Amino acid sequence: MRAFDLIQDLHTDGTLRKLLRSGMISTKILLHRDIFQMYERELILNKSKPVAITETADKFGISESHCYLIIRKMECLVS
Repeated sequence: MRAFDLIQDLHTDGTLRKLLRSGMISTKILLHRDIFQMYERELILNKSKPVAITETADKFGISESHCYLIIRKMECLVS
């Protein structure tokens, strides 16, 4: 399971909201989730990872290197 999938599962069952409200996790997690979702959509549309990263970075106003770091974090396997 990827980190993104875990975050989605927590969102689906309502646990993510509780963790955010309690301050146990940062709200940046939501931004990173949104960035990764946009990246995956762009990847399906463009079928090119560099183009998807560029488009996603432009839409969120972040650097491509920062976008790549977020994507790498969200693709990380968790157990």
